[in-house]
Amino acid sequence: MDELQSLVKLANGKIKHYYDLKHRAPKEIKVGDKVGLNAQNIKTERPVSKLSARRIGPYKVIKKEGTHAFKLELPHTLKVHPMFHTSFISLKKDDPYGRDPPQPPPVVTPEGEEEYEVEKVLDSCQRRNQVQYLIKWKGYGPESNTWEPLEHLGNALASVQKFHKDNQRSARHPNLEEGVVSRANRRR
Repeated sequence: MDELQSLVKLANGKIKHYYDLKHRAPKEIKVGDKVGLNAQNIKTERPVSKLSARRIGPYKVIKKEGTHAFKLELPHTLKVHPMFHTSFISLKKDDPYGRDPPQPPPVVTPEGEEEYEVEKVLDSCQRRNQVQYLIKWKGYGPESNTWEPLEHLGNALASVQKFHKDNQRSARHPNLEEGVVSRANRRR
């Protein structure tokens, strides 16, 4: 009889162990923590879902709702409700191999074109009689910085103006006047 009771205790212990692996207590996640989000139910512009990242983030936890739901600080480009059950989020751990997290997806304009957000204008130069700007893209590392002409920066003119305000001697686009690209002075 003692042997049977010990086997039942052992079986119950194993059941508890495997249950706890999948059903963690939400008290591990606190407001202010960075979490990864399961991207299974989030639509992307990828042709097939298997090419999309399985987890996206990290995103900051803003608020705890009830016992098992959290509100996340999401970028406006995701266009999803920011409240998620604990089964869809996990604490963000540092990558032991030093890899970068997946890059954020670009915004898709109504015309179907991809549009990336400018974080900062780093430099400007004149190449082949055209002024170009070195752009730091939001959410991307320095290896993704690119040289872009002013015509590609239609939604980032404020960043270009700030750059010229801070760097008076840098190369300046000839048609750039007070944040507007003058179409009347363009060469045809």
